[in-house]
Parts: sequence; structure tokens; C-alpha cells
Amino acid sequence: MRVTKAVMVALAGAVVGWAVLFVTRNYAGSGRCAGGACPTGSGARTGLAFLFVIGGVLALFAAVNWAIGRGGWPRRQVWGVLAPAGLLAGLLPGWLLYDGLTGGRLDLQWSAGRDRPDTAEALGNWAVGSTLVQVRANALTAYATRDGSQRWQRPAPGGESVCAMSDRTSGGTGLVAFGGYLKPCDTVALVNLSDGQPVWQRTTDADPEVIKAADARIALADGTAVVAENGAVRGLAAGDGAERWKRPEAEGCRAAAVGASAARALVVDRCGEALRLSSLNARTGEPGWSSTLPSGKEVHVLSAEPAVVAVDGKALPFDGAGRGRAAIPLALPRDYIGFAARPVTRAAIVGDVLVTAVSPGWNPAPRAVGAYALADGRQVWTRHFDDEVSALALRPDGRLAVLTRNGGGDGTVRPLDVRTGQPAGGIEPLAGEDSLIGPWSVELFPDPHGYVIANRTLTGDYPPALGARR
Repeated sequence: MRVTKAVMVALAGAVVGWAVLFVTRNYAGSGRCAGGACPTGSGARTGLAFLFVIGGVLALFAAVNWAIGRGGWPRRQVWGVLAPAGLLAGLLPGWLLYDGLTGGRLDLQWSAGRDRPDTAEALGNWAVGSTLVQVRANALTAYATRDGSQRWQRPAPGGESVCAMSDRTSGGTGLVAFGGYLKPCDTVALVNLSDGQPVWQRTTDADPEVIKAADARIALADGTAVVAENGAVRGLAAGDGAERWKRPEAEGCRAAAVGASAARALVVDRCGEALRLSSLNARTGEPGWSSTLPSGKEVHVLSAEPAVVAVDGKALPFDGAGRGRAAIPLALPRDYIGFAARPVTRAAIVGDVLVTAVSPGWNPAPRAVGAYALADGRQVWTRHFDDEVSALALRPDGRLAVLTRNGGGDGTVRPLDVRTGQPAGGIEPLAGEDSLIGPWSVELFPDPHGYVIANRTLTGDYPPALGARR
């Protein structure tokens, strides 16, 4: 009987220990909800903590009273030995139980210093190996993605600003352009992204009407820089900037957008109100197919391979022969405050589908993600969230990562199966600091260990870039 009483006291002590452990870790450990971003299992842990507190205290007093009854243990041994022994013995099982209920989370490892001046917002970002290069109006800045240390910085030339950047990189290089205030974007440079030094730099015959970053038109294929100029589009050799080919514009036409893949260049020409899309061999400039686009004010090349162009908030995919296939709605950043060089960040092309944030007409903040078939625009799946969708990207393991943001600026990454839209793992809240994710454009860059997040920034309230690890 004495053994049974000892066991009961020890078990009750273990439950009290679990109560202390669960309450402590819920508010100060891996289960803590940072600004509302809770890892999976939080409901079960909260419920068990409450149950252990109430049940453990009641069970302990009941077991102690029973143990010190007639023929029982001395009171001093019960309170001084049996109950503490049970509490300590139960800590390891309780810790393992807690971890088994707790999903993954992302711990903030680093955040870059706020922009100064705070008006020098980012035009866009490149992720190259273990480096994030953020292109801002006043400088190019490279961060090590593991610890956020600044690897190099290349300021814009005196009296000028960065006014354009290529959407893609090639061979560890990126293409940028500079221009003076309210002057044409006329200086193009290919930059080595390992050290920020220019491979070459040259002055171009820039279109005098192109004076804003959102209007500038440059692209980078493998081995060729594609530059829209005044009355022509030129292909420049990536090795030395020498001209490879020149495509003159027709009378009354001008290039409205350019894009490139490894071997293809796409050019959107605006002739009055009409828009026309043309495919070129990026190395030789040899023309391929061309197709008419619907008229519109805002036009951007989302992808050159497969060919997808955005016109006034709709993605228009084309097949290998230049035949239009569908019109897919895009959720653009609130008030169109996006990265100037990459205005559509909440969309990704994965195989034969376009995955994009979905925004209902009555709410400008998208709270869903949908996948659309490029072949016919058919909606394949939709996944709804409680928080705003800020960015999405394809992970190295093939899953889709969706970054959502609540009103306070806290972020949560939610992995999805690209084929079905079903959850493909536990959610990963970003923990360590509040107000990390800005309300405007955000880019998400996954790596095998976590994510790098780049904010457009504008007011200096949010870090330009940050890194989080599992």
C-alpha cells in the first residue's frame, strides 16, 4: 500500500511539473505566440496546460492526504521527497510531449539596418547562392543570407540613382541602369554580384520619356543584355557590352516592356494604343513569333519562358507559337505600391500553372492563393487564409511557400502542395520581433534552412531584409 501511495504522489507531482513546464514554454519558449503568429498545436498545448494546472494541483493534494493517512508516509517525506521526485522525473516526458505537439517555427536570425534615407526604397532583389542583393535607388547592397553581414555595397554614381534592374541574373551577374533626376535612364552596367564591381558599363541612347524606375526596360539573358533604347532594342554582349544586334522600332512605336529567359527575349511594343508582343532569339536578335495584346496602361513581362505578360492586372500566357491561351487575374500590391523593377511579387509560374494571390473585389488585401492552368486559365485550386498574402515562392523541396502577414506585421509561412493546394506541412510563424513584414511589396527567398525576406520599405519602419531559420 505504501508503494502505491508513493507512486500516486509521484504521478501527481509529475502532472504539476507538466503544468509548470507547459505554462512556461507557452509564454516564454518555443510555443510562444509572437504577435499572434502561433505555431501549430498551440490550442492543444493551451488546453493541456490548463488541465494540468487544475488537475495536477487537485490530484497532488488528494494523493498527499491519502499518502499521509493511517499507516501512510510521514508528511515530511511526502512533501520533501516523493512529490519533488515525481515532479523532476516527469520533466523529460513532459518536455517530449510538448515538443511532439509543437509545430515548426522560424526564429529571426538577423535583420538589416533600416534604410537611410528612408525614402530610398528597393527596386527589387536578387538571390544568388548564399547572397541577397537588394537594389535600392541609392545603392546595391549584398547581404550574407546566413547572418545578414554586409558583403559589399555599390553606391549609385554621384548625382544619379539606380533606375532599372534585370528581373533575372546570369552567371553570377546582374544588369542595372542609372540615371539623373527626371533624366533618361541612360547608363547600363553589368555587375559582378560576388563583389559589386562592374564587368562593364556603357552609355546608351535612352528613350527620353523613360525617367522613372517603373518605366525602365532592361533584361538579361544568358550571354546577352537586352536594352530598350530610343527607337530600338539592342542586344549587348555580356562579356564586354559590345553590340550584338539591333532591332529598330517601327514608325510611331516604342518598346513598352522587355524580358528575357536564358535564350529568349520578349519585347512589348506600344504603337499608339495598340500593344504587340514579339519573341526574339536573345543571342542573335532573330525574330520569332509575334502576337497582338489587348490595349492597356500597365504592361510587364512576368516570364519569357513560358511567355507570360501582365497587362493591367491580368496575366496573359502564350504557347510556343505565340498563340494567346488565357487571361488570369492577378492581385497587385495595395495601391500598386510594388517593387519598381518587379511589380508582381505575389505570383509564381510552376510548371504549367500560374500560382497567384487572389483578392476579392471588395477587399484589396488578398487572403487566398489560387492556381490557374496556363493552357486555358482554368482555376485548379484555391486556398483561403485568415491573414493577408504577402509573398509566395517555390521551395527547394518543390513545395510552395506562402508568406502571410497579420495587421501587426508578423509573418507566418504556410507550405502548400503545388498540385492540389493542400497544406504540405505545419505552418512556420516568424518569431523574435514584431513588425517585420511591411504592408507593401515583399519578396520571399527560401533556402534549405529557412527563408530570407526582403521588404520594399518606404518609411523605415521595417527592415530592408531579414533572415529566419528553423
